[in-house]
Amino acid sequence: HIVVCGHTKCGGVQASLSGPKEFSPPLEGWLSHLRMVYRHHRKELDAIEDPDAKLDRLVDLNVIEQCKNVYRTAIVQQRLADNAAEGMPYSTPRIHGCVYDLATGYLKRVNWVTPDMEDPYDMTADEGQSEKYNLQKLLANNVRWAEAKKAEQPDFFEKLGSGHNPSMMWIGCADSRVPSNEVIGAESGEIFTHRNIANVVMNTDNSLMSGMTYAVDVLNVEHIVVCGHSNCGGIAASLTPTAFSPPLEGWLHHLANVYRLHASELDKIKDEKAKLRRLVELNVLEQCNNVAASAIVQAKQRESLAKGAPFPVPRIHGFVYDLENGSLEDLKWKDEIKDEVGTFKVRNDYAAMGMEDPADKEKGMFNRKPAGMAGGGSNPLKKMFGGN
Repeated sequence: HIVVCGHTKCGGVQASLSGPKEFSPPLEGWLSHLRMVYRHHRKELDAIEDPDAKLDRLVDLNVIEQCKNVYRTAIVQQRLADNAAEGMPYSTPRIHGCVYDLATGYLKRVNWVTPDMEDPYDMTADEGQSEKYNLQKLLANNVRWAEAKKAEQPDFFEKLGSGHNPSMMWIGCADSRVPSNEVIGAESGEIFTHRNIANVVMNTDNSLMSGMTYAVDVLNVEHIVVCGHSNCGGIAASLTPTAFSPPLEGWLHHLANVYRLHASELDKIKDEKAKLRRLVELNVLEQCNNVAASAIVQAKQRESLAKGAPFPVPRIHGFVYDLENGSLEDLKWKDEIKDEVGTFKVRNDYAAMGMEDPADKEKGMFNRKPAGMAGGGSNPLKKMFGGN
């Protein structure tokens, strides 16, 4: 199953309706996709006068459009074609649209199939299929959970729907065994979460960078946590020679680069489990570096120091979650460094961890001749990277 789930009072959808208010890139570019959804359905939405009702309807329509986008991806289309060729009675993955109501805790199902779709996905077929292939169990579980939550804390959803003020952004792995709220005992609304394969932080990842911009500039989070976990499948995949299809192949390349930076240490570890664990740790530290090096975070940290904060905010932390015992290990990554007189500075390099930058040892590579260059000709890479 692939579920696209929106929620009522969505801050991102609301921001796309905010008119001329300016947001920093890449958040501004991200919101343009939501504005495009509005443009597709302008006639219907402009006829809704109540702002709350308009927001709710745009949330629904955004879920519908994203379900269509999932359906049209080459990855899903290939799998659906394979299912048909194998004579399966129904296609997988099943695609579902849902909206979570913050005021009640209930999920509602959104019908995303429209008559204009070629070879439309038969959502009604779910109703007559086995429990494994329909969404009824998920919806029934949601009702039980919501009722239990209200019995335990009658005003829980009222508070949840009143606002969103998390103090922390959590960048974690998409692995289903590492639910961010549960592992630190946090309630809904306390953590702003982004998850991907192996908790990678890249400035070319518009999804993450838009989320980080929203967390830092709009929500004003005080902490950013990068959390890896033991036995990470993404990290393990980067250690194997197995060929993966793009875009997964390109994603794993970033993890392979972490290995290259620390190859001298990792190659000495003969036990494969211990090597995997150490690469998980090093990957978290590298992604903390990337968070600290982002323009979004640097600007906010400089601003916090200029306003008299005793240390740069947001603060950055690196954790590893141990699946075997449920514990979190703080890797004690440091981005807070004092100068000679004890004043905090914003520093975003290996010195922050008291480590030598492994890349320093590789600078000699820029003095090598590119493949195919004969004789003693000059190396054009030198000019690009400051060499002679």
